[in-house]
Amino acid sequence: MKTISIAEFETLVARNDWQREQDCEVLERLDRQVEEWNKENESFNLNDIPHVFGLASKTSTLDGIKITYTEGFNYDECDSDSLSTGTEE
Repeated sequence: MKTISIAEFETLVARNDWQREQDCEVLERLDRQVEEWNKENESFNLNDIPHVFGLASKTSTLDGIKITYTEGFNYDECDSDSLSTGTEE
């Protein structure tokens, strides 16, 4: 492993000739069940909501240096407001 100075790091980051690659992988699709109140029957209905889990990554490469950032995601299909993301450990 090579150690570089802060100035060298700043110069590297500022360069615009990094090669970038993005990847997105769906790891699992499943139906989660949600109870919804049915006013007509005065009872709960059990509805299946298609749910997706996956990983997205961005890899940047320059002069033998490779930086990869990975983030997990999950969401209900057809509901963009349900998107949740976070870094994976």
